[in-house]
Amino acid sequence: MAEELRIPVAGGELAVTDYGGPGRTVVLVHSVGYSSDVWRRFAPLLAESSRVLAVDLRGHGQSTAQLSEVLEIAADLETLVAELDLRCPVLLGHQYGGGVAAVIASLSPLLWGGLCVIDSPVTSSQAEYRGLLDIFSSEPVRDELANRFAFGASGVGEESRIRFLQEAGRRMSDDWLSLPRVGSEDYQLARSVLTDPQSGEWVRQPTRRTVELLTTVDERFPVPGRELLERVIAPVWVLQPEDGEYGDGFDEVTAMAAGRLGWATTRLPGRSFMAHTHPEVLHDALVTLLSSLPKQQEPDRASLADRSRRPQT
Repeated sequence: MAEELRIPVAGGELAVTDYGGPGRTVVLVHSVGYSSDVWRRFAPLLAESSRVLAVDLRGHGQSTAQLSEVLEIAADLETLVAELDLRCPVLLGHQYGGGVAAVIASLSPLLWGGLCVIDSPVTSSQAEYRGLLDIFSSEPVRDELANRFAFGASGVGEESRIRFLQEAGRRMSDDWLSLPRVGSEDYQLARSVLTDPQSGEWVRQPTRRTVELLTTVDERFPVPGRELLERVIAPVWVLQPEDGEYGDGFDEVTAMAAGRLGWATTRLPGRSFMAHTHPEVLHDALVTLLSSLPKQQEPDRASLADRSRRPQT
């Protein structure tokens, strides 16, 4: 059974869903604008053989810590590893979450046992990735995304929150940029609405400001790209859906992988959100890759939960 953990970080807490499981820990990183709910169909399958932790990034989902600079995200993941006493966990990131994961793995190369990215523009060159950020940082694109996905929408009271979820959820379900609908297992927008239990005020995370920070180049936070992957000491795995959105650079990374121990690139059937639409396919591919790593004994789940509930000093 999944359990909610709260990890103390600067300025608040990270919300982490702990799916349990034996073996090496895999930390799941969602893309910008989403929440850990994107992994809801995939994580329980992977938890049969690995410990699975799905993170709400700072300023997303149910995390109360807000983003003031991009470097905080790297610090948050380092804190997660330290707080839960994890030993060489594997980072798995989707789309722009793959770019975030690649930067984190390059900044703290000895902390991570592996890096896996799914349909991520990190396979492009750093110059091409910077070009994508320039597109998303333009005011017209930011306005469009904020309107389509209601970033930063807010209100007070349960009635207004439910009304928002119904109206925004219906609109987003028909948007091609959203997760495809798969019946009762649809993406839950409620995970992205953070409510203050005292005042009843709620806000849809991320806000426009958070998206702006995450799509603006910060020279202190390396621009993701395949050049950055060369700094990662751990094995790098690139899983590319055949009908994904960010396949550019896959062949170049495949050529890089041929000369590096433990690296692998694999094309898989499906579209970008395959963790949601084809969780079994993604599970089988990742289990095969994880089996190539040395066995890793992690602390038991009760110990992790106790540590995560420690009061802040």
